Amino acid sequence: MGNGKITEYIQPYDKEGNHDVYVDEDGSVWSTGQYRGVLYKLNPDTAEFEEISVPVKSKGPLLVRNIVPAKEPGQWWILMGSGTGKVMSYNPRTNQFGRLFTFTPEGRFYPHTMNVDKEGNIWVADYLAPNPRRVAYLNTQTGEVKIINLPQIPGPYLQRVSWGYGLRIAPNGDVWLTLLALNRLVQIEPKTMEVTVRELPTLDSGPRRIDVDAEGNVWIPEYTTGKLAKFDPRTAKFQEYPLPAPDAGPYTVRVHPKTGEVWIVTTFCNKIFHFDPKT
Repeated sequence: MGNGKITEYIQPYDKEGNHDVYVDEDGSVWSTGQYRGVLYKLNPDTAEFEEISVPVKSKGPLLVRNIVPAKEPGQWWILMGSGTGKVMSYNPRTNQFGRLFTFTPEGRFYPHTMNVDKEGNIWVADYLAPNPRRVAYLNTQTGEVKIINLPQIPGPYLQRVSWGYGLRIAPNGDVWLTLLALNRLVQIEPKTMEVTVRELPTLDSGPRRIDVDAEGNVWIPEYTTGKLAKFDPRTAKFQEYPLPAPDAGPYTVRVHPKTGEVWIVTTFCNKIFHFDPKT
């Protein structure tokens, strides 16, 4: 595999707290400005940024976190972590914001990673919930929100916040996420809302942003151990692969939808790793 070219673009504002990046079908690069409550649109050819304010009032920072395509063509969902947690529809072609939903009318809900299932409904984990740990399900047609409480995890993990993280949806519709602070992988069966929680094989491995391949295998970056883990739901077994740099801090995993090749973004070693499961 050859060397790639890296181009850096300087955003208009420093200390913005960008959280996620999304590339649209035209090649424009969008990012979320957490603290100022904005979206940034970058034209890579001209290096020009356009700023779009998210029209939602908040007592503190709006914490704009994710951009996820909706089921409807040309529509996106924008996730906000402020207060009770909100999500709003957005059409990037017309620059129009639309429907706004709140995850919990009362009490705090701090959404972190959002995803949309095949029916167009939204799933998101509560990042800071201590007990019970929670996942929210939003029916985008009716506006109904269901809060799924996860089973208690005993021992030293009982009082820790969960850091619900990296939520992804498998080809069969199962919802997967990690509990970063609790060393757990969570599976939710959407029809029954049955929850299964599994502990990773290495203590305090720090599972972060996972992905699911076409066969339903879950690929997990172990942030604190410097490993890549694979979980096979058919055998209910984990397999771990150490990265060439043990202190790399693997953060995000993405699987190529056609080839099954795995890409791992790291935090501490300034590298992106490529892993071929076939070899």
